[in-house]
Amino acid sequence: MGVLGPLMTGDGRDGVTLLLGVPKVPAGHVLVFGARPCSPGRRYCDKLRYLGPLPAPKGGMSEITALYYEKHGVPPPGSRVIIALQQQVDGWRGIPRRLDVVIPSRQGPAPKPKPRRTTAEA
Repeated sequence: MGVLGPLMTGDGRDGVTLLLGVPKVPAGHVLVFGARPCSPGRRYCDKLRYLGPLPAPKGGMSEITALYYEKHGVPPPGSRVIIALQQQVDGWRGIPRRLDVVIPSRQGPAPKPKPRRTTAEA
């Protein structure tokens, strides 16, 4: 299948986007499967649903956000997203390749440090 990946997250207008690295356009079709968001400690899931064909890459990246969100909704921050990619050429399917990424937590402004009391003030 060539090298597809890594699976990454990005910032979009509506929140987190899911991006897949596609350095070279693969032959045939690439089928995308995905599991529901799971705990960040989980590394494997065999309950994958077909999401659709891999969208055409732009600038070496394919955005699979819409495919994933349509089937599984928006993953909560801190959860792990697991996908599998399977190349199909002339009706023959290759071995699925699994990729995963942890959705980053939203970071707010840095907390202000508490003022320190000196012993003279006490």
